[in-house]
Amino acid sequence: GRLTRMTGRLREMRDWQHWSNNKRRERLIERVEEIDPAELHPDAITARLKELRARWKELDRSEVMPGDKRRFAAPQGQWRRFQKACKQVFEAARPYLERRNELREQSLAELRAFIDDARAVVADADAPAATLIRYQRAARQAIRNLEELPPRQRSRSAADLRGLMDDISAALDRRFEAVEAEKR
Repeated sequence: GRLTRMTGRLREMRDWQHWSNNKRRERLIERVEEIDPAELHPDAITARLKELRARWKELDRSEVMPGDKRRFAAPQGQWRRFQKACKQVFEAARPYLERRNELREQSLAELRAFIDDARAVVADADAPAATLIRYQRAARQAIRNLEELPPRQRSRSAADLRGLMDDISAALDRRFEAVEAEKR
């Protein structure tokens, strides 16, 4: 009997929490509507939207009781208003984000072409050392500018560039050793 009374009391407390959370959800909707795309950078907009969505999910998780089959969540009207407000704000930032993705993909294609060209030069035993040094400097510059690539391709590109620089260094060492042996 005591457990049943406590379960009832727990449900009553959850109902009060649900009521309180609905007020907090309204404030979250207002905060999304307050975001001015003209004043914020698109990256700041997406970060703010992620933060507000995470808060919304926290509110939903806080209303779930252990052993409950039914999830207490926001009323559908609130959820639709929140989604609509988020979508409107994100749509203002979308052109910039799409253009940036296009530029990153283009940079990735250019980097792949550069790596292929450099590997061909490294494989050529008759390539002058000055050419190898130019490719090595370009590879060092490319590894410093990895932020211009899509985030998921950065680590792989960095590994490819490191491997290329190692190959160039090995080719230069072989050439310098040959020159030194010839001088001796």
